[in-house]
Amino acid sequence: MAASGNKLGQELLALKDQLNEQLSERASLQGELKNAMKRLKEEFGVDTLEEAKAQLQELDERIETLQSSIIKNLAKAQEALDGKGSDEEEEEE
Repeated sequence: MAASGNKLGQELLALKDQLNEQLSERASLQGELKNAMKRLKEEFGVDTLEEAKAQLQELDERIETLQSSIIKNLAKAQEALDGKGSDEEEEEE
């Protein structure tokens, strides 16, 4: 019976150690979350993850619009250059 009690005591101590490790990890993760939320507030002016996701969505849409505009303007510029090159060739002849 003493051996059984000793084994149980060892198991309880092991569980206590595991619990302490998990509590320590939890505290560390909570600190990281707090820092991340503070950074979101300072850098992007948002208080929640939902607000951050909404702002990210808006920025993604804005980027797509700007990329599309840049591509169109580059195509127009290329067309203008191609057209100008044709005019110069005609003038040389």
